[in-house]
Formats: sequence, structure tokens, C-alpha cells
Amino acid sequence: MAFSRPSKNLPFGAFYRRLKSRVDPSQALIATSHKLARVVYTMLQTKAPYVHVTAQQAEHIFRAREVACLQRKAAKLSLVLSPQPGGAVSEQPSVRRIFARIPLTC
Repeated sequence: MAFSRPSKNLPFGAFYRRLKSRVDPSQALIATSHKLARVVYTMLQTKAPYVHVTAQQAEHIFRAREVACLQRKAAKLSLVLSPQPGGAVSEQPSVRRIFARIPLTC
């Protein structure tokens, strides 16, 4: 099976690049392939239509989940997080509705 370089404009490419910074590139490629296979399998099982999400939208969702996870962890330690100016994650309701069924885990 041949693999090509992950695209820069798709969320799987962004996932691959994030993962590649932490693990070996071959492991990142395999993990990305498994993620793509799980998404396709779920789409086929639920007969859900494909929803195109850009890499920027996927990155926004990823950052919003990271912030939510950090806020939960800080709350467990009785701490309060305050965003720095210019670094806040803005809400995008249309993107938020797309991934509303995905649980937030940390």
C-alpha cells in the first residue's frame, strides 16, 4: 500500500503534523490512517454524509477542546484560568454544531 504526503488543507493533515511533532513520522502516518479508517467506517455505518472541514476549522476545534480540558483540570485544583490578550479562542457556532456529538476527553 502506498501513502502520499498528508494535505495541508485537510484536518487529517493537521492531525498528522501535530502527531508527527511528538512521535516518529511512520507512527504518525499509521495513526492518521487508522483515524481516517474509523471515520469512514462510522460514516458507512451511520449513513452520515461527508462534511468538509478545513484544516483551520479543525485546528480551531482542537484548540477549543484543549482550552476546555485545561479549564476542567484547573477547576479540579481550585484555580481559574484567564486568557491572554490576543490568544483567546473565539467560538464558531457552525463548526461547533458539526462536532457536537464528539465527546470532550482529557
